Amino acid sequence: MSFWKAASAAKALFIRHCYGCHNHNLVKGGIRILHHRLLVNVRKVVIPGRPDESELLQLLVLDSEGAMPPPPRPRLSEAEVRAIRQWIAEGASPFPPD
Repeated sequence: MSFWKAASAAKALFIRHCYGCHNHNLVKGGIRILHHRLLVNVRKVVIPGRPDESELLQLLVLDSEGAMPPPPRPRLSEAEVRAIRQWIAEGASPFPPD
């Protein structure tokens, strides 16, 4: 998958599953899900090239309290988690503009 495809796929998933609570107006947990610099450089919840060390990915795969998205919202499918893992593994490139 090209880095643009991976970033586009991750962006679409974040919009679908995360943006409702982590947007520009509602910043739960201090995370704006589409703010690349905040995710990677400031909060460091995404570690480019290291998906298993990235807190964001860990929260998506947790089966316990603190898992994202929280109930009653549906969890991401295995394919969706793989797409986000791929984006991080390929370097977590910035999201393409709309």
